[in-house]
Amino acid sequence: DVMLVVAERLGRWRDAEAELKARGVSRIPSTVEERLVLPALEENQLRDLVGRLKHFRVSERVQMLSVESLKEEFRKRFRGDLLVTLHEVIAGQKFDDIVRGEEDEFRKQHPSFPFLYAFISAFHQFGVSVPEALLARMAGVRDGDLSNGLTFQNVLARAEESRLLAGTASGWATRHEIVAKSVFRGLGREFGKRVFLGALASLDPKASDEVAAVLSVLVSPQTRREFWGLGYAREVLEAARKTISNLDLDFAFFRYCLSRGELHTARPVFAALPAGQSRARFAQEMAIAERKRGQFVEARKLLREALGWTGDTPDAPRDTEWLHSSSGPQDVILLTEYLLFEHRRDPGSPYAAQLAGVA
Repeated sequence: DVMLVVAERLGRWRDAEAELKARGVSRIPSTVEERLVLPALEENQLRDLVGRLKHFRVSERVQMLSVESLKEEFRKRFRGDLLVTLHEVIAGQKFDDIVRGEEDEFRKQHPSFPFLYAFISAFHQFGVSVPEALLARMAGVRDGDLSNGLTFQNVLARAEESRLLAGTASGWATRHEIVAKSVFRGLGREFGKRVFLGALASLDPKASDEVAAVLSVLVSPQTRREFWGLGYAREVLEAARKTISNLDLDFAFFRYCLSRGELHTARPVFAALPAGQSRARFAQEMAIAERKRGQFVEARKLLREALGWTGDTPDAPRDTEWLHSSSGPQDVILLTEYLLFEHRRDPGSPYAAQLAGVA
């Protein structure tokens, strides 16, 4: 069967994935995610946009400029995100400058919470709302002080249902992920690192919603690549592993090390794992890394371990018998990867084709 999940915004894509999990689809065998970005706005789209802005009199600036001037602004400012472009055209400013002004206004209105906007943005840039208890501890205030003290609702929004890996919880978010990304870009590396380390120091490991929020940032496939690109992922991941006992978190740190060629760091993590299905997942990733380094003997051992096969070398009768006698579904992707590995190592051998036929 083929299932197509299509969404016009990233947030709805994540909601769709959560819905699949709620229906019991815990593991999709093969997924392909393709993100399309509009390269430019067409003439009919520009005409429609400008006409609506004029009709609803969204700002004095829009009313003053001619239709052609506004269309030209859209052309110059559009970089694939229509929401950002709309803000820039309406205000006549760069989006980051608009957001910075809102952040300054928020600080003036809430001098007791000078860094709250930044704390919330740190999480919400990844689509994750911050549970109120965790946010209060990060800000050094009581829970109720947040609910009673925040009034600048066009900047912050209370999220009644957070997008968390497990369950739902009340939390705080900016009005849009794009706003949060803009805020966090202006913080600088050191301050950004302190925010995440501060969140881990404030975390209650027994509070499932707080742990889920942190894991959503560090572990989720949708956010992992972005987080790794922040420049201080290693320090945060290492601190998180000391605070939270979670196999997915260990796997994220393990893959982070492999992605940077740091097998000397990844190997102790792998060596400490007990035998079982969880270890197989790590073994498969380690095998790929070893193969890329040209360590084919070690890669073969790891792939066979991931499959649960005995022996360090291929043996057609023994491996065929194992396939015949095994109960339950096999990991087709892993098995295919191993058979392709053996075929490339010895194209003249019938071993790979023979086992593929049995499989």
